[in-house]
Amino acid sequence: MIGTTGDKMKKIDRATTTYAMGILQSRVYRILKKRMAKVLVRHKITSLDWAVLGTLSEHVKGMKLNELATVLSVEPPLITRQINALEKLGLVKRSVGKADLRAKSTTVTAKGKRIILAVEPELKKSMRALLEGISPQDLLGYYRVLSAIAATDKNEQS
Repeated sequence: MIGTTGDKMKKIDRATTTYAMGILQSRVYRILKKRMAKVLVRHKITSLDWAVLGTLSEHVKGMKLNELATVLSVEPPLITRQINALEKLGLVKRSVGKADLRAKSTTVTAKGKRIILAVEPELKKSMRALLEGISPQDLLGYYRVLSAIAATDKNEQS
């Protein structure tokens, strides 16, 4: 039957090699990373700092470091070092848990929130030129594909 998912995948397989897809994916990653770095350097933060601040900002009650490491798909010692550095900059703070005094929760400070409010629109503006001519539906589709790949990988690692 023409138009089935299987037929579409066969057409993609014939038209696109894995190495070409890998090269394209790497090229796009470098382009996005370079644009992001130009904005972040003005605020004296790294892309990992940005990921940490953004993730913590979505968890108003804070997160434990191991939870944060899991969300960001990095090892806990890396997150510990990153949080230590961000804490020294006054961008995050750690608090002792109310139910368990051993559990520490990390949240974004007012200074960290100001950074987020300044950086987010700058990054969007920087990316706008790259996205010119790409429909909102295609961008949403791109996001869905990335999310599906990440979810599939996460399921296979379990």
